[in-house]
Amino acid sequence: MEIKEKYYQYADKGEQLKRANQFLVTGSMVFYLAILIITWISVVRGLRTAGYAGMITVIVLLAAAFLAIMYRLDHGSARLRYLSLIGLGIVAFLTGIAFTQDYIRFLGALPIVASVLFFDSRYAAR
Repeated sequence: MEIKEKYYQYADKGEQLKRANQFLVTGSMVFYLAILIITWISVVRGLRTAGYAGMITVIVLLAAAFLAIMYRLDHGSARLRYLSLIGLGIVAFLTGIAFTQDYIRFLGALPIVASVLFFDSRYAAR
C-alpha cells in the first residue's frame, strides 16, 4: 500500500499546489539573483549609477522577502502565484526601462511561464 501512495503523491490538488509553488519560488529567486548580478555589473562597468542599483536591490530584496514569507506561511496557497506576479512585474518593468536588452524582459516572464506549464490552465488564461 505504501508504494501506491508514493506513486500517486502528486495526484492531490494540494500537493500539486505545493510543488508548483516551490518551483515558482525557486524560479523567482533565481530571477532576482540574476537581476542583482546584472545591475551591479552595470554599475561596475559605469553604465548605471549606484543609486539606481541600490533602488533595484531594495525592491528585489523586499519582493524576495515577501515571497519567501508568504511561501513559509502556506506552502499550498493558490494566491502565491498572483502575489509573486506583482514583484516580478515591478522588477521586470524597472529593469526593462533601464536596460535595452530584451532578454531581461523575457527573463521576468520565465518563472510565471514555467509555473503555468507546470500545471493550472485557469492561471494561464488570466
